[in-house]
Amino acid sequence: TGYPYQPLPTRSAPVPKLKFDFYEVVLPPNATEAFERLIENLDGSIDDHTRSVEFYDQTNLRFQEGKKQEDYFLGEMIRINTKNIPNKAKLNGVTAPIELEPDQGIGAGTAFLYHPPTKTLVIQKSANGVPPSAFEFYFEQKSKVTPMTLRPWLQKETNKKFNQKTVNKSE
Repeated sequence: TGYPYQPLPTRSAPVPKLKFDFYEVVLPPNATEAFERLIENLDGSIDDHTRSVEFYDQTNLRFQEGKKQEDYFLGEMIRINTKNIPNKAKLNGVTAPIELEPDQGIGAGTAFLYHPPTKTLVIQKSANGVPPSAFEFYFEQKSKVTPMTLRPWLQKETNKKFNQKTVNKSE
């Protein structure tokens, strides 16, 4: 027989560092308020199914919640994977499928903040969450305003480095 499983001594786990990306929301002329109205309308939506959209990779995007605070919106989007569900696993290596109902999946939330005066969208970075391209897709589908572009804000140091570079053109 084998040795019984002995857990490792407990250590305090490191606090995860949250990372965020900043984007300028670029909309067609006369569509600037559409993004704000959409967030407000979705937050007040009673029918939960109106909050979801199927994305290109066969995951579903869902506007989970949004709240207006002073001059900005705080919210959360969820990417729901209903197709490629991983197995659950025990520490001894035994695996089994995760049993889900037909309308369930594995969800990964992504927090966001939108500041209308500066048209800035701040998105939490998450490996399995909602990427910027999915934000664009979701809001284009829901608002029927297209194109919606998220233009990354570069840090001053990055802009400075770009401006100092010289390009050598070989002929």
